[in-house]
Amino acid sequence: MSKKLVTVFLLLASLNVASQDNYYWSDHYGTRASLLGGAATSGLGDVATLYYNPAAMSFVSKPSLSITVNAYQFKSVKLHNAAGDGLDLKNTQFSTFPNFIGGMVKFKKFPRFRVGYAMLAKNNFRSKFDILHQEDYELIDTAQGLERYIASYSLDYSINEYMGGWALSFKLSDTWSVGFANFGTYRSVKYANNIDVNIFPQTYSVSSIIYVGSQVDFDYYTIKTVFKPSIALDAKNFKFGMAYTTPSIHIMGSGNVYRKVSLLNVEFSPGVFSSVSLVDNRRGVNVIHKENGAFAIGISWRFKKRAWLHFTHETFYGNNYYLLFDPENEVNAYPDAYFSPDTVYRWFGEQNYLAYGEQSINLTNFGLGFETKIGERWELLLGIRTDVINSGSVSTHVIGRIGTEGSKWWLLHYSLGFSRVSKKGKKVTVGLEYGMATSNNFYQFVNFTEPTTGKLYYLNIEKTAYASQYSFEIVIGIELHAAKGFTSEEIPVEP
Repeated sequence: MSKKLVTVFLLLASLNVASQDNYYWSDHYGTRASLLGGAATSGLGDVATLYYNPAAMSFVSKPSLSITVNAYQFKSVKLHNAAGDGLDLKNTQFSTFPNFIGGMVKFKKFPRFRVGYAMLAKNNFRSKFDILHQEDYELIDTAQGLERYIASYSLDYSINEYMGGWALSFKLSDTWSVGFANFGTYRSVKYANNIDVNIFPQTYSVSSIIYVGSQVDFDYYTIKTVFKPSIALDAKNFKFGMAYTTPSIHIMGSGNVYRKVSLLNVEFSPGVFSSVSLVDNRRGVNVIHKENGAFAIGISWRFKKRAWLHFTHETFYGNNYYLLFDPENEVNAYPDAYFSPDTVYRWFGEQNYLAYGEQSINLTNFGLGFETKIGERWELLLGIRTDVINSGSVSTHVIGRIGTEGSKWWLLHYSLGFSRVSKKGKKVTVGLEYGMATSNNFYQFVNFTEPTTGKLYYLNIEKTAYASQYSFEIVIGIELHAAKGFTSEEIPVEP
């Protein structure tokens, strides 16, 4: 069994899946939680309980080994008007991925205790867009005729997070239990954002070409840990759970960053054209990534002895703006007589040229799940959940702070699944999850269709962009030695 676990974990760490960047609930872990809208805080009677509410492990009737595989996942994103009026950015992904491996054990000599372990893919996301636009515009008053405008934009952004940890529960009575879990997280991020704008007058000369360019590339990894205390109540027809995830504790992190800003013959004031260049990079900078914790409450009701209704809401706490990395260095700048350290500091957002920061907001997600027996060994599972964006991510532009251009829209997820328990206790669950973007407008990434001199020929951005996103995910899960049916059985507490 150990060799199989190692093999599956290596697979877990080697493949890619189409998750999301600025969200907490894009994916859930364990088949039942995935198909029941993430409404798992009160305990769903399977191994994934150890992640959502370790205290509820005490009420899992038959501890087992569980493997959940999002066997096939397809995601399509279209960002309307994101690069200008009628200029859309598109991205399509297809992937396979296992997202949860876990097990649970109990002890004959210590029947009040349960111990669980899990490895899971928390977040595996990649967003890749690029576009080239060419058009003739009147942009230079002193030049005759229209100017040829050629602009390109590219974004490549990936996040990979993997978690591993253990959990412990202690049964206080036939109905109450407490639990505690500890998870370590490895997070790696790669980000590249490039903007190029070229303007060519009809009468060619080197001194008349206008160029605006911005290039930001950084990558980093961090290792951190969180703790999760919890309580659970299981009263046959009613279940309740509450879990708190602590703010992350930093262990280590390192990264690399490169940035280049170039302005050639740009008209800073009427009739005054200037050129500017700043470039620098640093390797092996210290990186700290923070998460401020979360609090979840879940309730489950049983009715007509054959069905359960599950509800969970989880609040995630935001962070004020902080710097993940902050290299202090003297920038290579032209003209160097103009760019004093104070000038660079003011130009680039009152922080160092290569510094990068993030912030997030408080938000709450809701999940609702329904399950019912449709035969002696068959179950039907239905779910719906929200997926609220955790920030309004700051765009990367020529002047100002380094920022990440990411998702700016909310998501909704719907799910349907079936499970069957064999006579030998093996439980197989198969389901389909559908995700879609809600309709809301956000600011364009760039605007190549309305270039203006005062906005560096691409920064005349407007709140006219909107997203069309949909995803399909086939979820397959296997539990060995699963209990027949989905209701928890009472486990007597020995004195």
